[in-house]
Amino acid sequence: LAAGDARGQLACQSSPDRQTHHAMSASPTAMISEGSFVVLLLSGGERKLQRVRSGAAMRVGKHKPTCDPLLGAPFGANFVVETGGGEARLVRDQRTIEEIDASVTEVA
Repeated sequence: LAAGDARGQLACQSSPDRQTHHAMSASPTAMISEGSFVVLLLSGGERKLQRVRSGAAMRVGKHKPTCDPLLGAPFGANFVVETGGGEARLVRDQRTIEEIDASVTEVA
């Protein structure tokens, strides 16, 4: 799961021209805040627009983690859904998109 600025390029970029590209060009200081819109790039290739609100749940596949871990993260951050104890939560994934894609390809 990658969170990107809904105003710009997928996978984290912020661009006023609203074009969609895969190149990374966001400012390293652009952080997700309360009320931000983000584009979620799910591992199956699905793209989903999500407004980030503290305590709000979002649907990621069959899971419903809260948006809270997105708050304060930089646009373009990668997350993984971890489950356990009957709940799902987002956890920051430090791997690059390329590393994540390679690991998904190996499993498939």
